[in-house]
Amino acid sequence: MDQQIIDRYNDTVLYEAILRYDIAPDKIHLLDSFESIVYEFERGGKDFILRIGHSLRKSEALIQGEVDWINHLARGGVSVARALPSENGKLVEVIDDTQGGQFLATAFIKAKGQQPWIAGWTSTRYENYGRLLGQMHALAVDYQPVLPGSAQNGTMPA
Repeated sequence: MDQQIIDRYNDTVLYEAILRYDIAPDKIHLLDSFESIVYEFERGGKDFILRIGHSLRKSEALIQGEVDWINHLARGGVSVARALPSENGKLVEVIDDTQGGQFLATAFIKAKGQQPWIAGWTSTRYENYGRLLGQMHALAVDYQPVLPGSAQNGTMPA
């Protein structure tokens, strides 16, 4: 992870993200911190992912586009880790880093399964992968991205 981001990250940022996504402090733990800081958390007996990135790497608009596309796929029936709104109804929560940048928090349903390189590539897995790519392509044809600042921007029912 970029040293500038590490230097700006602190417990206050995590605490603010926990508040915005209504996460119990004892139900969250760190998974990874390569390109983003990634946590797993539990709420209501279900597992979720909290990803905290920084505007030095990706803009709020770019992340909003990512989660809009993911949720478009979910609405179209593709099995994806759908993005979840915060307590404020936002898919991307902006947390000021006090140094002119922002941390950008997003939450997702935790995907079940294994990485394919661990589970192993079989002919069935290749066929399913091809089917998935076909579904995504079909949904891309009619996709209308949400524009920053539009009425639809940022919210989706949980």
